[in-house]
Amino acid sequence: MPQEITDFLKTATHGSLYQGPDWQHAVERTDGKHLVLCAVRNGRPRFGATVYKSAIPGTSYFVGSVRRGPVFDQPGDAIRLWTEFEAQLYRERAIALTVSPYWEIGELQALRTYLKELGYKPSRRDGDYCCTATIDLSKPLEEIYNGMHRDGRRELRKAARKGVQVRRAEGRADWQVLWGLTQETGRRKGIDVPSLEKFEAMRCFAETSPLHCIAILGCLAGHPIAAAAVLRHGTTVTPEVAGSSSVAIQGVSKFLPIMWESIQWAKQTGASRFDVGGMTAHAPKGSALWRINMFKKQLSGREIELFRPMEKVFHPALYKAYTLLRASKRKALGRYRSIVRRAT
Repeated sequence: MPQEITDFLKTATHGSLYQGPDWQHAVERTDGKHLVLCAVRNGRPRFGATVYKSAIPGTSYFVGSVRRGPVFDQPGDAIRLWTEFEAQLYRERAIALTVSPYWEIGELQALRTYLKELGYKPSRRDGDYCCTATIDLSKPLEEIYNGMHRDGRRELRKAARKGVQVRRAEGRADWQVLWGLTQETGRRKGIDVPSLEKFEAMRCFAETSPLHCIAILGCLAGHPIAAAAVLRHGTTVTPEVAGSSSVAIQGVSKFLPIMWESIQWAKQTGASRFDVGGMTAHAPKGSALWRINMFKKQLSGREIELFRPMEKVFHPALYKAYTLLRASKRKALGRYRSIVRRAT
C-alpha cells in the first residue's frame, strides 16, 4: 500500500476516529477480508475508505461495512466521488453497505442530503452516537480547565488530595492493565467492549505512531483504578476505550483525572480539538450509557450534532438471504452457549 494512502487514511480532515485503528491491519497487513479504495488526483489522495467484507458463505458476494472513512479533505470531493465509490463496491460484488462515519454535520449538510437522495437510510442500532461535545485546545490550559463544569473541577481537586496519580503507558504491561480494566467494566455495566484483535491493533498503533495513540493510567496507592486509550486523527483527539476497577473512591470520579491528562497530552502534541467521544441517543435515565453521557457533559458544554450511521442495500433479495443466514448463525451460537453452560 503506498505510504501516501496510508497517511491520508490517518490524517484527512473529515475522518472517522471511532472506526480505528483496526483498519491499519487492512492497509499494512492485507488479510483478504478488507478492501481499500482510494481516489487519487495528480498523485494526491482525495477520497478513501477501508471496507470490511462479511461474506455470504459459498458465494463471492458480501455485505460491506466501512471500517475507516470515507475520509476526505473537501466535502465536494466526497459528493463528486461517492457514486464511483459505490460502483467499485458493486463490481467487487457488495450487496449492501453500512457507513458509520462519526462526522460532524456542520459543513457536511450537503453531503447528508446527497446520500439521502442516493437511497441511504439512518441506522437505528442501539448505542449509535447522535452527538458529541468538543473542547477548543487553542485556548490556554487554565481557560480550558475553567471551562469544565464546576463539579468536574471539584472532583479533580479531590482526586489529587486523595493521592490519585496519573501517568502515560510505558509498555505492553500497562496496556494489559487497560485491557483488564476494560473487560471488568464491560462485565460490570453490561456494555460492549472492543475485541482483543482491535485492542492489540491499538497497542501496536501506539508503538508505531506515538503521536496518534496513547494509553493513560490512574493509580491509587500503587494500584490501577482506571485507564483509557486516546486516539488522534488529524488535529482531533478523542478517547477510544476505557475501564475502571470496581473499587469505589468516595466523592471522586476515577476517569476525570485521566481525561484531564488526555486533554493536556492532546494540547502538547499540537491537536486543535478534544472530542469527548460521542454520546448515545435515548439512553434510559440511570443506565450505564446515560451515566457516561453525563460524565462527558462535565468535560464540555459544547454539544455538536453528528451524522447518524447510514445503510444502503444494493441487492434486496441477496441481502434478505444474508440476514436470514446471520439470524440462523446467532440462534445456533445461542444454543451452543446454553449447552456449554449446562455442561459446566
